[in-house]
Amino acid sequence: MKRIQIGIIGTGWIGEIRAHTCARHPLVEGLHLAETDEARLRRVAKDTGARTATTDYRELLTRKDVEAVLVATSGSHREAALRALAAGKHVFVEKPFTLLAADAVKAAAACQAAGVVLAVGHSRRRQPTNRKLKAMLQAKELGVPIQAECNLSAGAALGYKPGFWRADRAESPAGGMAGLGVHHVDTLQYLLGPIARVMAMSKRLAAPVDLDDATAILLEFERGPLGFLGTCLVLPKVLYLNVYGTEANVHTEGEGAKFFVQKKGTEEKVSVPMAPVDIIGEELEDFARAVGFPGIIAHGMFTMGHLATSLTEPPQTRRYESIPGARVGLLLAAAAVIATLAVILGLLQLGGGRNSSGVAPPARVDPPARGGTAAAEARNLSAWLRRHSR
Repeated sequence: MKRIQIGIIGTGWIGEIRAHTCARHPLVEGLHLAETDEARLRRVAKDTGARTATTDYRELLTRKDVEAVLVATSGSHREAALRALAAGKHVFVEKPFTLLAADAVKAAAACQAAGVVLAVGHSRRRQPTNRKLKAMLQAKELGVPIQAECNLSAGAALGYKPGFWRADRAESPAGGMAGLGVHHVDTLQYLLGPIARVMAMSKRLAAPVDLDDATAILLEFERGPLGFLGTCLVLPKVLYLNVYGTEANVHTEGEGAKFFVQKKGTEEKVSVPMAPVDIIGEELEDFARAVGFPGIIAHGMFTMGHLATSLTEPPQTRRYESIPGARVGLLLAAAAVIATLAVILGLLQLGGGRNSSGVAPPARVDPPARGGTAAAEARNLSAWLRRHSR
């Protein structure tokens, strides 16, 4: 099994977690770091045994021995990801993939031109609760799925100061959507399929900076179910995702730890034990396998025109599927998330302007005529994805 050398751009909270995961993983031969904070760079490099460390990520991208790069920068990932793709590196980028659909298309085109793998860090779909729920939906144990509701909120914005990147509307559009709610957008589509229409409202209620802190979204899925997604930046932590069907309801709470089933005819919610899963380690392993084997796309990865093995399989039974020409990889699920996110942002811009709450009628994610708004960009991306996924 081929081992690879990986570079990490950005060693903040998630970047440091990724660095430690890489340092101990058997598929990683060598680790290389880039971080603008010199003190943090020295500490993380020492703790992980990194082979090289630099304050300029462009220097890292010139190294021929570095085959793959993990982009975990603060704020937008766009520039570093595009530079890495242009340098011919395989790229794993933290969510959100991009904040504009047009940038997602540009990154996908760069991936295709370079013949490399592009993956996005939507790790929560790998949590045991979501895998169990996916398996139950596939087995029709819930009957006909009717509704889904979820919320991912925290109180971080109460401590935001002017000048902090997360307090910038350009980096945190629609309040918590880019940092928190986008997780649920991905997981909901993993569970219930593509989103067809959205309605959204977002406003500032308690944040000490000029930033929306509460967002509420109504969803309609292509297969029929309806959904609600909430995210807020000024609450004690909230994390749940529930799906309701004609035969049973499933309630999940926390970081993949709590799972309850309520069968038809009873109000009792029965707890189902969940075995812990190293979702960060699995994500890295799948990316490394996709990079190391030209004819293989790893478990949970997507490629143009072909969907690899389902994430419902537990790690010990994973299959790896040989796909001709799979050197060109794209995590289509992440692009679908961006399409939905861009529609939501477009609705809010149309409804209330940049600095106020906004609400608008439902908008479809289907491709209409070309246009310049965020919503139009999302629909154009949706059409692009359809063309390239056949």
